[in-house]
Amino acid sequence: DVDPEHLSAQGTGAMGIVLLHAAVLEPLLTSITLDRTLVSYRNAVEEPVPHDLAQSVIPGVLRHYDLDDLVMAIAPRSVVVTEPKDAAGKTVETEAMQKQYAWVVATDKKLHMAGHLRIVAAAHRVETSVN
Repeated sequence: DVDPEHLSAQGTGAMGIVLLHAAVLEPLLTSITLDRTLVSYRNAVEEPVPHDLAQSVIPGVLRHYDLDDLVMAIAPRSVVVTEPKDAAGKTVETEAMQKQYAWVVATDKKLHMAGHLRIVAAAHRVETSVN
């Protein structure tokens, strides 16, 4: 009863990071939603006291990749980010998120992958296309 052509998943908070890793490994996931998930590991390193990060730590991860790299790795499959959070647990505004993921947006444009990354603003729950 499941259409394998349209499998999607949603991860909230730290589980969004787990889902992002799983999507890289599982090509059957055609779209994912990251809800209130950390914007980047780099942000966590720069925050003096990261909030609720223990379950998401991968030692040495930034030597190899950050979360935006994973978003790009699953392209052209759809990624929706709702109410992204910084390491302190505060909501990241859409403009800051676009800046954080600028290279992903630029690559999407060059490769004509409109709709690959979508950000839903926290305050209004209004979807904003970044392509």
